Amino acid sequence: MKTITDFLAYALIRAAVFPFSVLPYDACLALGRGLVALLFPIARKHRKIAEENLKHAFPDRDELWRKVTVRAHFRCLGMMVADALYGPRLNDQFFQERVIFEGDSKAIEQRAASSGTGVVLMCGHLGSWELLVQYTGRVMKGGGIYKPISNRFVDAWYKRMREASGITLFTMDETAGVLRYLKKGGFVGIVSDQNAGRAGIFVDFLNRPASTFLGPVTLADLSGSHILFYTAIHDDSGKVRIRIQDLGRVDRSAFPDRESAVRHYTQLWTQALEEQVRANPPHYFWVHRRWKYTPEKAAADQAERAARKNQAQSTQP
Repeated sequence: MKTITDFLAYALIRAAVFPFSVLPYDACLALGRGLVALLFPIARKHRKIAEENLKHAFPDRDELWRKVTVRAHFRCLGMMVADALYGPRLNDQFFQERVIFEGDSKAIEQRAASSGTGVVLMCGHLGSWELLVQYTGRVMKGGGIYKPISNRFVDAWYKRMREASGITLFTMDETAGVLRYLKKGGFVGIVSDQNAGRAGIFVDFLNRPASTFLGPVTLADLSGSHILFYTAIHDDSGKVRIRIQDLGRVDRSAFPDRESAVRHYTQLWTQALEEQVRANPPHYFWVHRRWKYTPEKAAADQAERAARKNQAQSTQP
């Protein structure tokens, strides 16, 4: 039954996204914005999540600003959807004509690429991270880490869309393969700012502690790779502005242990993301419950584990 349901869902999705495979890019952007605009009135739950997140992140802004920003945010989501679905049609000409590298970003990238070591290309759910996936494959000839979709038909299709760029994809549990790839001098892109729940550590992000995965920095540490932080933002002129920040390599000698070093660099890239979010508020993925796992929940989980352990020990003969 699940197979039939999944296939029907896949067929509906393919039919709905067909226009993105034939329309010009600007028309696809307009279509993406239009589709998300249709969802805006009924997306009450997600609008509420976005407004709540903005209230914490920008406590000095009023309710009107939050509502205006949420509406602008949905418009940005439409452009992100368009970039994801138009992705297989991107080519070198697109990146030459549409992309502007801010400041010395391109020079930073070229220095890291010529260093002879691997490079971890990090970004957050800000702006067009899907365009950066295509950029990693088509321009950097690199790899990326992805989380499979539960619907196997949708997963296979969407994976093909991403792989059309030439990107080498690794699942989240293929750590050994990613390390080998980096140690050979490869480039690996990671969208790094999902809620990590019990698996992460808490670092400061937009005025709240956020559970954050250690994996990206750990990979950079174990492989000796460079860390670059990317942001891709659509501007009002129809261009995409890419900003690249050099976060260096993990220098464990400056810290008492590996844990301290990994925590420091995790906070460092999170701070880089926060700076870009504050500069481009509508472009962050506010509808994501980034702060769902709290220190209070972590403390409760720890207490529960300790209680179970004590109970198990007390029942031993």
